Amino acid sequence: QQQQDPDILDQDMLRKYITYAKQQYRPVMSQSEFGSLQQVYARLRKESYRSGGLPIAVRHLESMIRMSEAHARMHLRDRVIQQDVNAAIKVMVESFISTQKYSQQRELQRQLRQFIVTGADFHALLLHLLRELVREERNNMRLLGIVDDDIVVPSRCLEDKAREVNITDVADFYNSSMFMGSGFTIDRTQGVIVYHS
Repeated sequence: QQQQDPDILDQDMLRKYITYAKQQYRPVMSQSEFGSLQQVYARLRKESYRSGGLPIAVRHLESMIRMSEAHARMHLRDRVIQQDVNAAIKVMVESFISTQKYSQQRELQRQLRQFIVTGADFHALLLHLLRELVREERNNMRLLGIVDDDIVVPSRCLEDKAREVNITDVADFYNSSMFMGSGFTIDRTQGVIVYHS
């Protein structure tokens, strides 16, 4: 018998999960989360007038509210949190950019980047940068004839690389499952990241 991935739900379980979430949860949005959506709505309206593209209307704000609530419901939460709002904003901004002229899309992606890139995206980028540092250190160790299962990288090296891509805080990444699940640990007293191969 083939082992099923525990992260994949079968159709019947998924159907029950969705029904349960719809019946049991009515997430409420606080004023601060609503304020975040209003700011994005105002920014998109401004960009749509400037670019002459798809006009942004109140229905787009209402859509972001519904998407935020749906995201919270999907996670079985009674209230909308910033993560839910960010997911809705990302969908709306990417959709808005895709409706613009091709020549304007790249500039809009740059201008609206802060709304598109999520924490998970930052973590994936940081993991990529860290793996590059580990690869460089492994090559240096080979050249010097050093054989060790653990590869040590100064944490400031990752932090410097992160600043080059406008990421100023890596603390969340160090605590993330992505960091730990990839074989890394941090020794804050020594200021090093250890990769256990």
